[in-house]
Amino acid sequence: MAVGKKEKNEEHKFQKNVQKALKEVKHKSGDVVLSESEVSNVLFAVHTSFKAAAMFPDVQQCFSSLDSSAELVVYPEQCEYKNYIFICCSSTEKAQNVREKLNGTRPEWLKQSTMPFYICYANKIPQNDVELPKGLKVVENAVSEEMEQKLLELVDQSSPSEILKNRTVIHYGHVFDYSSNTAMSVSSDTIPTLLTDLLEEYRQKGYKIDRTFDQVTINVYEPGQGIPMHVDTHSAFEEHLFIINLCSDIVMKYRDCANNATSIDVLMPRRAIVFMEGASRYKYKHGILNRRYDVSPVDNKLLERQKRVSITFRTVRRRPCECDFPEFCDWDRNGEMAKPQADGDAKKLETKYVNEVYESIAGHFDITRFSKWPAFSNFLSSFPEYALTLDAGCGNGKYLVGDEKLVRIGSDICEGLLKIAYQKSCPVVRCDNLGLAFRSKSFDGVFCAAVIHHFSTEDRRILALKQIKRVLRIGGRALVSGWAMDQGQSHYEKMRKNKKLEENEDVDPAENPTNRLVVHDGTIFTQQDMLVPWESNKKSQEEAQFLRYYHLFVEGEMDELVKKVDGTRLVTSFYEQGNWFVEFERTS
Repeated sequence: MAVGKKEKNEEHKFQKNVQKALKEVKHKSGDVVLSESEVSNVLFAVHTSFKAAAMFPDVQQCFSSLDSSAELVVYPEQCEYKNYIFICCSSTEKAQNVREKLNGTRPEWLKQSTMPFYICYANKIPQNDVELPKGLKVVENAVSEEMEQKLLELVDQSSPSEILKNRTVIHYGHVFDYSSNTAMSVSSDTIPTLLTDLLEEYRQKGYKIDRTFDQVTINVYEPGQGIPMHVDTHSAFEEHLFIINLCSDIVMKYRDCANNATSIDVLMPRRAIVFMEGASRYKYKHGILNRRYDVSPVDNKLLERQKRVSITFRTVRRRPCECDFPEFCDWDRNGEMAKPQADGDAKKLETKYVNEVYESIAGHFDITRFSKWPAFSNFLSSFPEYALTLDAGCGNGKYLVGDEKLVRIGSDICEGLLKIAYQKSCPVVRCDNLGLAFRSKSFDGVFCAAVIHHFSTEDRRILALKQIKRVLRIGGRALVSGWAMDQGQSHYEKMRKNKKLEENEDVDPAENPTNRLVVHDGTIFTQQDMLVPWESNKKSQEEAQFLRYYHLFVEGEMDELVKKVDGTRLVTSFYEQGNWFVEFERTS
């Protein structure tokens, strides 16, 4: 009886995995038709072993033993893979034979699983549409086989400058300093004539090659070795990077510095040359994962790595960096990205990183902001009928619609959001929370959701509270919320758990100096004042992302702000869903 129950559970689990895979393929690739009767040379297979990269050699052997030309097409998913693959066979006859031999069976090498393969036919392999980071260009077959051989002979004749954990390196021109990711002032060996002549040859062909390259790094990778995710330091090197890739195809990962979840895999074929400038150079980290197999982002076919050599050309920077990405730049720029101290600097910062951003994202913000926080709903329900209330920073007016018990008025500085609220028949006024356009002692209650954290100095945050106090009648109450440094188990924390660091990605504390603003990458908050990305619903890379300034509150900080506002009494403070709340009463 127990055995029968176990078999029944295994069958249920098997069917569940199969149906999930079939549903996902249908949803993501509507033009791919799966069938158990329409024979083709493409197979679709489901099995839990496909999720582990360590099993790929066994999986490859399983299918190639029946068709030596069979190619696996696999699908990465965060730190593992999908539980399904496509197999491109050399003919329909071979595909039929593979399916007949393997469908419903459990190969011997799958010692830890009793689940069989599910295999059917597919009319085609799904196609990928990969948009490269802006400023990245890959030119295939730009290095001849003869030149590749000459370059490899040069590498063999050169003495290693350094043997690192995951690779061997050789330097020409300036020595690269791995402790600071900069170039040393001392020079290494002179750049070989073979390399300078090759650069001149590419210039003659019309490629954009700097004449000032004076630092060359040759990396030698054994199969399975990689390089940590990094950005070549802005202040150390000029904009253009030029890379020659030899011996093996490789997949290089590019990750947006402002969003750890935005990751683009780029295939760099053997004998290709690569140009990096603009966003790909300054705004994206790039690196190579430590693994023996890559998945081609072009066709998802499995690529076994070989020994590989890369040659990177840089120009040592001798002047201040003036890139178009100051938020990601390590150059001080006369304090442009410093935390503001003076009120004028604070106003300038908030105009650029708060007001202008909300005007740009108003439409998208509206469709993502519809749920009401329990804390504010409970606060409003505590007022008697027809009490006059103000939503100071009402946004799209979500708290102004619905319950007719109270008289509600909204205010906001964002014209785009006010227009949206007005279209919902909300009574709204355009004004800044630092200068509320209402008479003193007017309101029974004021609530201010997620606004105070956009003010960039303590004085301005206190002024915002003073304005709320001013428009409250004596005995009136206010509830104010701001983002917390500690996100705990908030929805935001759960969302960003998917944005994990890769196994060989370095975290450099020097990237987060406390005297300047840094961009939040979607993992953990590293300081209280940050620029947090907003991912819009626009498709182009230029329009897709905006940075908003946030001050992240620690426990007790908002309480102290209220205490600095004369004529108020702190009623309560509490934490809810990644936000700190303070409720206070006007006493005089």
